[in-house]
Amino acid sequence: MASLRFNLIFLILIPAGLTANCPNGWLIYDSSCYLISQTSVDWADSVTFCKAFGSKLVEIESQKEDNFIQTTLKHKHEHDSAPPHGYWIGLTDVVIQNEWTWIDSGRELSNMYSHWEKGQPDSRQSENCGILWHSTGFTWHDDFCSDKVAFFICEKELRPGGAEIIG
Repeated sequence: MASLRFNLIFLILIPAGLTANCPNGWLIYDSSCYLISQTSVDWADSVTFCKAFGSKLVEIESQKEDNFIQTTLKHKHEHDSAPPHGYWIGLTDVVIQNEWTWIDSGRELSNMYSHWEKGQPDSRQSENCGILWHSTGFTWHDDFCSDKVAFFICEKELRPGGAEIIG
């Protein structure tokens, strides 16, 4: 009987411990925590905001992760009369035009997963920042980094054991 009680307590505490690793208001998926902002800022301010919370602008590395983000955003805005234009992601070609890289890791997108909308990136001059555009179901677009029409998504690694490291 004591063994059964221990097992039940153990099974209850394990999932609770896993969800406690993400700060309040953040979503957990796979091995990351995600913050879906509710503030329109330009791309540079979104980078700064995420860093202040010990995170980065999201780096979408797989179709599975992309599907999670798209589904989350579609559900979040399904009844909005005035949804945001989009969400900034950590993708840029500001260093070398048409060479898209993830700002935090510096990894080039050329040999990685991507989900550009048809005709994107359209390489218009000065559209150097990646965005998930609402009107196309949150597919990837390039946009002017100075536009303040988008929210943003921060991502941080899920820390096992409940210890949160910031900085």
